[in-house]
Amino acid sequence: MLLEQTLIGFNVYRDKEYLGLVNDFLEAPANQVIEIKDPEGKEILIPFVHSFFDRIDYKSKELVLKSDYCIYDDET
Repeated sequence: MLLEQTLIGFNVYRDKEYLGLVNDFLEAPANQVIEIKDPEGKEILIPFVHSFFDRIDYKSKELVLKSDYCIYDDET
């Protein structure tokens, strides 16, 4: 199974704050990007860079961003 297929449906958190669900996995020139759909249906784009995450848990289907990772308006 490809990585992008594996991550779709994962819950995404920043520390303990729920950000949403991985909706898509995109290829960009610099790096891969995950598209998250938040509880209100808004899309958040985050580069899929391992150093941005505290934990990637395939068993629990959770991605946990580092607590100091900032999400800017241009990422939503």
